[in-house]
Amino acid sequence: MRSGLRSWSVALAAAVLSSTAMAGLKSSQNVVINTGSMFANGDSGFVHNSSDGDQYIFCRISGSTGTCYARNRDQVSRSCSTTNSTLLNNIRYIHGDSYIYFKWNDDGVCTTITVENGSVTRPKEH
Repeated sequence: MRSGLRSWSVALAAAVLSSTAMAGLKSSQNVVINTGSMFANGDSGFVHNSSDGDQYIFCRISGSTGTCYARNRDQVSRSCSTTNSTLLNNIRYIHGDSYIYFKWNDDGVCTTITVENGSVTRPKEH
């Protein structure tokens, strides 16, 4: 019985992996805002493609200050700003299909800005 279960498990895993390889893994994350842990994240391409019209996540640089903004489906919004050169460089890597994660402190200063680009992030469809 164990041998049959193991063979079945291996076959199932192979099927899942082969379908993933053919279709390609795509991240599909709405904007999440955690006010207690002071972070926001989301897939900008997926959010752009959503039909709710409420969500957004993006960062921008104006002069020597960068600011990140997010609003979720419940219209909770948060933002943070930074003049930290490392975080400003991270903002420069954001494009329209990026996954964005940012954290802030009690003063509204960004403490972390993470950007992910690649085949996992969903491209804009319209």
